[in-house]
Amino acid sequence: SAWLASQVAVYIVSLPSETERRTFMTSRMDELGIAFEFLPGVDLREQGAYAQAKLDGVIPMEFDFQRADANGGGVAGMVGCAAAHLRAMKRIEEGGQQQPLALVLEDDVRLEDDFAVKVRRLLTDEAPCDWSVISLKSACPYGICVTPHLTRVLPDVNEPADRCRHGVNYGFYGMLYRVSSLNDLRTTLARRIWDPSVPHCLDVDVALASISDEVAYYAVPFWQKPGFLQMGGHGSTRTQNDHAQVDTTEPQVVSSVAASPSSPMLSSGVGGPFGGGGDSDYEALSGSAAQVGSAGTSASPVAFAQVALGEAIAPEAFSPLAGAAGIGNLRQGPGSGGIVQ
Repeated sequence: SAWLASQVAVYIVSLPSETERRTFMTSRMDELGIAFEFLPGVDLREQGAYAQAKLDGVIPMEFDFQRADANGGGVAGMVGCAAAHLRAMKRIEEGGQQQPLALVLEDDVRLEDDFAVKVRRLLTDEAPCDWSVISLKSACPYGICVTPHLTRVLPDVNEPADRCRHGVNYGFYGMLYRVSSLNDLRTTLARRIWDPSVPHCLDVDVALASISDEVAYYAVPFWQKPGFLQMGGHGSTRTQNDHAQVDTTEPQVVSSVAASPSSPMLSSGVGGPFGGGGDSDYEALSGSAAQVGSAGTSASPVAFAQVALGEAIAPEAFSPLAGAAGIGNLRQGPGSGGIVQ
């Protein structure tokens, strides 16, 4: 446990409303002496949750839920699950943890008694040097066996690309990440997930397997016994929520930046909220309100999404209020994803 605490920060993704699951997980982690932190899931059954997830940068502004749902036949649980795991990755990147590794557990697993010992042995004796992510329990594994307990995951090219190579490497029960490469992993995975024309990629586990030729992804096959963890018996929240009603009202965003020569949005665009080479096109919209341009300037949600994507926007997309200057022409900043006047 001392080695685990020094090398691996442990997180559990869980909906705040799932009190029984949280009690179950807390009890087991206490038994094993493993410190952890709960990270909130994304429950799209709640009124306004979809719009808030977009404002928080968890779901991209341009994502079309209705189109994905029509193509996939019920995707609410998948969208919520994918958003929760991507948000957990982002939280870990930005959290400043001291440990070089992070373990993200779902709230329906029971770790084996010797979990910490097995993780240490896996990483010191078996995991190849190039690994970025390791699944500690992967159903229907597809790939190449590289050690007694690990497979190098590969996309199943026998399955069609328009179904996201669906059919292998199911489960995000326990995901071990190398923090130094987590940003690149999350960015690549998010691009794959948020394509409404390929709804099967909304399954975060399927999406990751489908890009395993781009990222160093390894997995412990599901059937290994005793393995690292077992199912807790509470069932799949993702599956239960797939056909739930979702309030798909799009977010309404307003500007709130005071006019000032030093305002970051009036600068070169390199260091402002949309600058700095952000790794996600929509992260600039995180928070309760998007901040764009000068004081008193309002714009449609579409215009804000365009700004977040670094697109050129016609001046008429913005309407200056009384007593305030208009925002003028916006264009993409040089080499940074930022914008300048």
